Amino acid sequence: MNQLKLFIITLFVAFANISFSNAQWTTNGTNVYNILGNVGIGSSNLYDKLTICGTSSWTGQSIKSSASYGGAYIDFYKSNGSKFGGCTMDELSNAMILRTYCCDGQVKLQTNWADRLIIDKDGKVGIGVSAPDELLTVNGTVHAKEVKIDVTGFADFVFDQNYKLMPLHQVEQFVKANSHLPEIPSFAQVSKNGVSVGELQNKLLQKIEELTLYVIEQQKELDQLKQELKK
Repeated sequence: MNQLKLFIITLFVAFANISFSNAQWTTNGTNVYNILGNVGIGSSNLYDKLTICGTSSWTGQSIKSSASYGGAYIDFYKSNGSKFGGCTMDELSNAMILRTYCCDGQVKLQTNWADRLIIDKDGKVGIGVSAPDELLTVNGTVHAKEVKIDVTGFADFVFDQNYKLMPLHQVEQFVKANSHLPEIPSFAQVSKNGVSVGELQNKLLQKIEELTLYVIEQQKELDQLKQELKK
């Protein structure tokens, strides 16, 4: 009689577990899903639909994630198993890091399936271009409140007493022959190679300072003529 009671209790518990399991999990062909609760692997503290404590990976084109002291990371793998790139949350430096492991890997930001920003393997950044040729290459208009440019040297050497100012008649000959000022790039050069803003600003300042010296010299000649006319 006691054995019969034990069998009935065991059977009841088994059916209760089956009913509880069916209430949590549903099978549909080869699919198994849970629509009521959260799932935890390696953790009983469940904050989301799926919580994984430890390393997880998928075969093929895969994702591998892990958490450790100071941050967490997600790595992406190619179908051949080689590591391609990843993302790291670095708590120590308070940074979110995107990276590629391939020697020719790029990082791209897209909107509407179109590339908007590209960082190539050498760290060159392109906006509106697919192959940046400088640290920052922009194909379009840049709107800024202020731009600060570091320059090497400055045009104030024009005011040095030993600076030799080109005579105006020579400037005239040069302009007639070349259609641009001395030491200023021509239209053909600018069209082909672009222009360095810092260098051009310095050259323009040099020409303004030279012009100032020409005006000062002409004023001296005018004052001398006025004195001679008074005699």
